[in-house]
Amino acid sequence: MTGKFGYFTDVSFIILSSMLVFLSGCKKEEAKEPSRSELLTSTSWSMTINAGIPVADEEDCVCGFRPDRSIMGCNFVQNYSQWSLKDNDEILVLDWDEYEIKKLTRSELEIKYNTFTGYSYSFKAVSSVKPVTIGVTDLTNNSAILHGTIRTNTSSAIVSFEYGTSISYGQMVTATSSQIPPFTITTINASLSGLNPETVYHYRVKVVADSETFYGQDLTFRTFNSLTVNDIDENVYYTTTIGSQIWMTKNLGTTKYNDGNSIPNVIDNATWISLATPGYCWNDNDAATFKTTYGALYNWYAINTTSNGNRNVCPTGYHVPNVTEWVTLAQFLGQDAGIKLCVDGTNASGFSANGGGFRKDEDGLFGSVTGPSYFWTTTEESTNNAFVCFINCSIETFYLDKQMGCSVRCIKD
Repeated sequence: MTGKFGYFTDVSFIILSSMLVFLSGCKKEEAKEPSRSELLTSTSWSMTINAGIPVADEEDCVCGFRPDRSIMGCNFVQNYSQWSLKDNDEILVLDWDEYEIKKLTRSELEIKYNTFTGYSYSFKAVSSVKPVTIGVTDLTNNSAILHGTIRTNTSSAIVSFEYGTSISYGQMVTATSSQIPPFTITTINASLSGLNPETVYHYRVKVVADSETFYGQDLTFRTFNSLTVNDIDENVYYTTTIGSQIWMTKNLGTTKYNDGNSIPNVIDNATWISLATPGYCWNDNDAATFKTTYGALYNWYAINTTSNGNRNVCPTGYHVPNVTEWVTLAQFLGQDAGIKLCVDGTNASGFSANGGGFRKDEDGLFGSVTGPSYFWTTTEESTNNAFVCFINCSIETFYLDKQMGCSVRCIKD
């Protein structure tokens, strides 16, 4: 084309053509789909279906497939330690077991054990860190140890506890395991000292990961009273006030009545099961191991004033409670009373129930101290049976044979 603007028209055409060539050369590549290995290691996985059965608790079974091919433990089938992929990434190998991958996206995982006859397991992605405030142990009138757990995801986390006399907290203590690596479920604790006696404290786990902050639930504990009490053997017991009652915070461990008379120490099983008179023992007949933490085990005749010569097994000013006094305790604490009483729960009341075991009436054998607590009451059910207070994650009363060996917890008169 010729004319006044012909030159410019040719130049414009050349420039436009060059731009088209340049733009076509810089065409944006489509995003690459992540590999199955990348998908597996991109998050933690919470089980939703366990062999066809729905899993209600999201935290009941959480797995993590670490980039180094190790596994964050998951309690399905068994605890595997290593993972890998095979057969074009169609098979997930957990240690020696092979699972067909039925579905794997950024949010869902479904695997099947044994393609033809095995069970299927489904998971969903869980992206957040999970801190859990658990409870308190080793309480005194001015110290405590706080406990919790942390589940991390793809990032490491810095862990501490906040605490104070209100939900504003105001103080912080670093956890013993203060920096938790990715894909880990870790038990944590922290020791507090310099606390005020007879004071309710709030506390919770605090976690910082990827510049985000996560908190466990708020819990409380009450430090013991300044008041302590000694038994006739000079064992010292802290006390705690729960409602209108004052309780010793440790199982009784005396070998004598408070008038100085000895309680028979019965070691032999045959003698124990035939007793209709007072007797005591240590779990497994091992005072060195069990006395300090768990106290002694007594048959009911040892704590009953009619059968023991009108003597008091508790320190002066204290007594063995009856059923009504245990019911009063449970009613004051209300919902989750058992959890508030146990060191395996929150121990929010400071009661610090921690097992103690028992000794059977039919054969004289012992029960484990790591189980629930069985405390005698003075209340009879019949000639042969008397009521105990059972504390685990619940609190209830029922009766046992009077020849059973159970713990004793004393209450102030």
